[in-house]
Amino acid sequence: MVKSPAKSNMSKDWIEWVPNISEGKNPEFINDLVNKLNLITDVYVIHKDIGLDAHRTVLTVIGTKEALETAVDQLMFQLERNVDMSGHIGKHPRLGALDVSPFIPLNGKNVEDTIDWTRSLAQTIAQKYSLPIYLYEKSAKIQTRKNLATIRKGEYENLSNKMKLPEWKPDFGEKFNPYLGATVMGVRDFLVAYNVNLESKNQIIAKKIASIVRTKGAGKRPYALPGLKAIGWYMDSFGKIQISTNIVDTTQTTMVEVFDRCKTLAAGYGIEVQESELIGLIPRTMLIKMKEKTGLSNIELAKKLGLGFCGITDLEERTIEYNFTKISGVRL
Repeated sequence: MVKSPAKSNMSKDWIEWVPNISEGKNPEFINDLVNKLNLITDVYVIHKDIGLDAHRTVLTVIGTKEALETAVDQLMFQLERNVDMSGHIGKHPRLGALDVSPFIPLNGKNVEDTIDWTRSLAQTIAQKYSLPIYLYEKSAKIQTRKNLATIRKGEYENLSNKMKLPEWKPDFGEKFNPYLGATVMGVRDFLVAYNVNLESKNQIIAKKIASIVRTKGAGKRPYALPGLKAIGWYMDSFGKIQISTNIVDTTQTTMVEVFDRCKTLAAGYGIEVQESELIGLIPRTMLIKMKEKTGLSNIELAKKLGLGFCGITDLEERTIEYNFTKISGVRL
């Protein structure tokens, strides 16, 4: 259902919030949480992606600063009562119940103001919920904490010991919280979570291909893609291996390059690649770039990438802009 936007909504500074929640096995809880968030004025949950194997849910939310303050507080209130990290098991790396909490200013303006705002918000949430919070990406105060993977190294299981090290004292919140773990929060650019499925059960091959396509340690490797993080794993729910990626620089790398690169490398092992999976939404700028590169339509692109695997037939319908306008009636 579309909320009726006030006329003043047209000129508001909208921020995208993409909370990654360490809960993927209780859809009733997630749906109830989404309903509660949608009750907040100027908050729009425009997409949810529940991952059973990863035991993780990714929400795409758009709101104003004041509205998102209320939304983050409501989310933490619900997580504190419904998620216990001490018993959490999932394939995806994680540090806490609200594992990572990124914010992306959608108008490309007021980035510095948004950075200051996230730092203030992190301090407030840390104090209220006795939650250790690390600032990352553009909000990081310490250079070595810009990278999410670096902060998350050791994951929840080693968090208590890690927090005792002077160099890993949280930016806010001093005590280990066994139920909520820790949260990583900050302002970042667009990120696209995109996975390529391989018709094999050999996890070693998945890890090998991921190490070849990702940027880190690329050196002179010809198959490494700029702005790409990747890991390989076996997915129990559909019985095949997967190259799970984060495209962190959407100006340089798109889903097309990732899919084609993985397909070429898999062929070297005699493995077919016929499908892929998009988690969450993409900025329309990436869709435009893919159409220009391939000459394909929205529907043809979805078919080329095998996105029917996750129910996508028209990529325009998985853009941030399309979904926000559809739900809010506001054009970005």
